Amino acid sequence: MEELHRRVTLSHKANVLRALRTGAPGRAKDRRREVPRIDMSQAAELITQDGRVIGVNFLDLSRCGFKIRHSDDLVEGDVVTIVSARGSRALGEIKWVADRLAGGVFVEAPEQL
Repeated sequence: MEELHRRVTLSHKANVLRALRTGAPGRAKDRRREVPRIDMSQAAELITQDGRVIGVNFLDLSRCGFKIRHSDDLVEGDVVTIVSARGSRALGEIKWVADRLAGGVFVEAPEQL
């Protein structure tokens, strides 16, 4: 009986992982578009963990994340401090990078940027 339970559990985990990879309903990637995004063009700076200051331009913004145009090397997984033109700060994580575009999520709720 224990062996059967183990196989069923492993099979269930495999099905869950397969569903996540193929974009099953309810997946975070699918839900992210439920949050309204605001198109914009606003200058800001990113401060990387190693202290580099990178000039960026916000292209869109939501309460959960952002898309930016940047002028330096960013890497997926970088944790950055975002400093808006007004001086507001937020902590974010870079989730994707393509050419000079990047997208990320807020690690903590941002002040008004």
